[in-house]
Amino acid sequence: MAEQPEFDAFISYSSRDEEWASRFAAALQDQGVHAWFDRDQLEPGDHWQDKMQNALRTSPVFILILGAESANKPWTYFELGAALAGSKKIIPVLTGEVDVAELPPYLQSIQVLREKSPEEAGRRAAMAVEKRPLPAAG
Repeated sequence: MAEQPEFDAFISYSSRDEEWASRFAAALQDQGVHAWFDRDQLEPGDHWQDKMQNALRTSPVFILILGAESANKPWTYFELGAALAGSKKIIPVLTGEVDVAELPPYLQSIQVLREKSPEEAGRRAAMAVEKRPLPAAG
């Protein structure tokens, strides 16, 4: 029998988007999704790189938060490369005025989640993580 992953999802974000990402992570948690978010998981003295790599390797879903100022940061795409190599479900979350056409080609072919509210984005992402259908608009 396959071992259950410790986390349902791994959240990748730039420090420029930390406040938005923190509210997003809290919204995911409120929806019952146990996500790896560095600010919640790392403690003083932890070997952060080992913990991050383990969480990234074992989480079935990779959530990539991209804001206007963080969309082209190298570390973000390092983590994305690891997720792609691990055949993770990837959920790109755009927080601001990010043009999909400016994203790398392999992200342009993935349906993005675009919300201004981190709480609403977290609710919708939770549905995608849990494979629940989105409610009809209206």
